[in-house]
Amino acid sequence: MSGLVEADDDVSCWVLGPNSLQSLEDGDEFNPYWEEEDITKVKVSFIPKSGHKFFFVVYRDEEEEDEVSVSVKLRTER
Repeated sequence: MSGLVEADDDVSCWVLGPNSLQSLEDGDEFNPYWEEEDITKVKVSFIPKSGHKFFFVVYRDEEEEDEVSVSVKLRTER
């Protein structure tokens, strides 16, 4: 997976497996396969293990009151 994430304020980006995604949703600690935190622009480059399911998450801290615009352009190859 490769691409670019751009935002007009800080966001965090993670590649998570199903268990880590559930942990994030539950408010628990999680272990991302790839991460960049507090960024406004980042190149994404991640080579997943074959046969595994992954989720790309863009997160903005819920305590931030201002809205943020985010552009995500990802490409995957088999």
